Amino acid sequence: MEIGDRISEYASKKGITIAEFERISGLGNGYVRKIRNTIGRRKLEDIMAAFPDLNKVWLLTGEGEMLNTTENTATANGAHSVAAINSHVTLESNEILKERVKYLEELLAEKERLIKVLLKNNQG
Repeated sequence: MEIGDRISEYASKKGITIAEFERISGLGNGYVRKIRNTIGRRKLEDIMAAFPDLNKVWLLTGEGEMLNTTENTATANGAHSVAAINSHVTLESNEILKERVKYLEELLAEKERLIKVLLKNNQG
């Protein structure tokens, strides 16, 4: 059985047509029909992003179960942990940026004060 055949089997199990599978995955019309024993990395990533319950090993080799097991799901959940870390880093970055803005506003106020003093001295 080839990759295209396994995709057909998966789509059938999900109750969707191949055209729907291609559309959801962002693949071109007729792409699945042309797949034989290899698939490009980008296309594979698109499929896995669209169908996270699909077992990548099964899709590529036919080995194992069609759908992700609890072990595979735990690995996928690790991606959520990475997202949480990234969110935390973003919050820290926002705080740093807020402090930087405050510092720059203080510098601007100081420069404006100095300009006023210089203008007053030049007029006097």
